[in-house]
Amino acid sequence: MSRAWGNKDELSRDRADHVTEPQEPSRLEIRVGHAEREVAVNRLHSAFAEDRLDVTEFDQRVASAYAARTAGELAPLTADLPATAPVAWSEPASAKPSSKKQLKAERGREREAVALT
Repeated sequence: MSRAWGNKDELSRDRADHVTEPQEPSRLEIRVGHAEREVAVNRLHSAFAEDRLDVTEFDQRVASAYAARTAGELAPLTADLPATAPVAWSEPASAKPSSKKQLKAERGREREAVALT
């Protein structure tokens, strides 16, 4: 007995033609955990301390970071920030001891400071 919409063999073949293999999620679709959220929040704290974000934007981004479920939701929160903190400025060359005597005196002060701690 044949059905009006086709027999079982036809339905099985038709379904097999439309079945697709499961695909790996893209990097942005992967779920994030607490550790990834904390990395983003720490970067936001650094950016706030560097005066790159005002308090309102900082609060919004931190809230979004804690609510993020995927890397795609987390990535835009730090995308416009530098990857690392700025390099600290070094002392000008003139601040360095110019003679052996000055260098010995400075090392002596450093040793005294270490001995006191």
